[in-house]
Amino acid sequence: MKRLRLHLGRIEDELRDVQRHFPAINAVLNCRRDDFSDTVRQNMLTAYEFLDAVVDEDLDLFSDEGLEALLQLNHLVLLGRATIRTRSVATFR
Repeated sequence: MKRLRLHLGRIEDELRDVQRHFPAINAVLNCRRDDFSDTVRQNMLTAYEFLDAVVDEDLDLFSDEGLEALLQLNHLVLLGRATIRTRSVATFR
């Protein structure tokens, strides 16, 4: 059975679209957010790449084995890859 994969190119296109429109989006929020910078977009794309590997490995992020991967995913979104030693998804098993 073919595993589902994320369409990372499409996700990157959509993130760029959100980035382009973010000043207008942010203007209507009750709680304003920081700018949607290139770094924020890249961190999010990096997290989606990691999530794609999680999906490919069929790792349940909410299982005991997946909790560390879930923390790593959160770290990638917030801080990016440069600040941590990333682990292969397979090492979480």
